[in-house]
Amino acid sequence: MDRGLPAVRPDAPLLIGLASACLVAAAAGAALSPWLRVRSVSWTGTVPPPHAARARVEAALAGRPLLLVPEPRLRAGLAPGGVLRLDVRRRLPGTLELRLEPRRAFGVLDDGTIVDGGGAMLAKHPSIQGLVRLDGFALDGRRRRLAPEGRALLDAVRAALAEPALRPATIQWVPETGDVALVLGPSGTRVRCDADDLESQLLKLRILARSLDGEPLPAWIDLRFDDQVVVREEGRMHGARARR
Repeated sequence: MDRGLPAVRPDAPLLIGLASACLVAAAAGAALSPWLRVRSVSWTGTVPPPHAARARVEAALAGRPLLLVPEPRLRAGLAPGGVLRLDVRRRLPGTLELRLEPRRAFGVLDDGTIVDGGGAMLAKHPSIQGLVRLDGFALDGRRRRLAPEGRALLDAVRAALAEPALRPATIQWVPETGDVALVLGPSGTRVRCDADDLESQLLKLRILARSLDGEPLPAWIDLRFDDQVVVREEGRMHGARARR
């Protein structure tokens, strides 16, 4: 008696096709169910969209089938040029989560030019928020990346302030005087320093932050003195000798 493979029924392909069609129909029915439509949009990530874009997207998505959301169109509108990453997640029964994060983008110049961490130009999109504001920086003559002095300053700040608690939200540079002003994103602390001695001055900032052992940074910090850090908090100013 033959104990090989069982005989295949001649109508098996038809049955498989019918089963696939049923699955597709079930999926389509679930997608079109009133219980699986977009009823709310949750925005997450470190790059908040502009208010107008957010309202426009929420209005366009309201009531759409949750499983048939047009992801390519969303990415084209919210993450242009590939400088941001948009993750789309569905939370049953009716919530759509849109998470925006930087892909290669680091900062944005005054005119909306977006650059990566090395100062190379990526795109121009004035409405993107959540990136580091780069005031006083300019592109080089070929307009493909920041001028050499600006790239060097950006490299120094990124290397010294890599810790999340010290990540700047704004880097303001006055090339004529060498003044550098930082606004730290997590705390809002304002920091003054000199471009000519930037690395050693930012080292003092890191030492000060570690010495506070988790306590908040002062509201205002001046690092431009050789042997001390001047801080101001609640209207009072005093100097603290930097510990090396």
